[in-house]
Amino acid sequence: MLTKLHQPVEATYHGTEEGWHSTGLAYEDYSRCATHTHKQSGERRFPTPDWVHDDATVRAVVTLFMEERAQLVQCGASAVRNAREGSEIERVDRAKTRMMEKRPQLEAKLKQLCARYMAESNPTKRKVLAQLIENSDTQIRIIERGASIAVAILHYYFRLGMDSVAVAQELNLKPPHIRQMLYRLKCTHKTIEGIRSGAVRVIPFVPRVQRMGLDAQLRPIPLCVECGQACKEKRNKCCSLKCAWKARRRKAKRPDNFEPKPERLKFCSPTCKEHFTEHPYETLKKRFGIDLDELRKTEGESYASYVVYSARLNQVPMPANVWRLLNGGGC
Repeated sequence: MLTKLHQPVEATYHGTEEGWHSTGLAYEDYSRCATHTHKQSGERRFPTPDWVHDDATVRAVVTLFMEERAQLVQCGASAVRNAREGSEIERVDRAKTRMMEKRPQLEAKLKQLCARYMAESNPTKRKVLAQLIENSDTQIRIIERGASIAVAILHYYFRLGMDSVAVAQELNLKPPHIRQMLYRLKCTHKTIEGIRSGAVRVIPFVPRVQRMGLDAQLRPIPLCVECGQACKEKRNKCCSLKCAWKARRRKAKRPDNFEPKPERLKFCSPTCKEHFTEHPYETLKKRFGIDLDELRKTEGESYASYVVYSARLNQVPMPANVWRLLNGGGC
């Protein structure tokens, strides 16, 4: 059963001789009273995470957050792709440099949106353009501040106990944006914990070889895969025939631990395949002591084929002079 809360200025009619029952205060009296509001304490629904008070973990989270925002690293549920090497300062500087490269594009987009906003007369479209202008301006301001804005949000929100509205006033941002960045920082911390526990794989970044360049007229042209010089034709991968031969020899060069693939044998029936026990080349070496390569050099390809055929039939091959005599040749 719900109980009605009593107010400071309140009157209730009981239907008796006395009639009304009130607190004895009027609105004029209440305005001159010293009032106190009792609310729940400033604690949040969830406790402050422990990692926020660890400076090393905060640095790791902010570093990975900046790399992901600069699109240098792709963080997933099971893997972190294109992980960069270097110290935390080098990684943050690399991410800031990458974000600064995108600033001219954002500024040009902002000018274009402002021009469209001034020329637009439809209120609905002007509202949408205003939101796009605000988003572009926020991105530019975040690029200017870099990692300091993420550190400031963690400091104001968790360590000083401010809410999202107060943090937004301190940083000249909006409360929804503060809450969104806090959520992304928490997700980044989960990724860091997954890397430390081994649940998330780290796939290192492998730089790609630059295969395209610009000529004097700033047109894209392919570069030679061997020496890196500009190719005369767009369809060529090498600038000259010499580089083409070098690239082919380098590709065909076998490593020291190269092992040839085993030869695939063909059989006339499943029965022959089941009863097969030894390769004919091995039979030649073990039973007859014949080196097939030397035999081809000395006696020719025809006699070598006859020897292989005899070995397949498990027969002793005839000598070379007898085989020539029977086949119409001289001794």
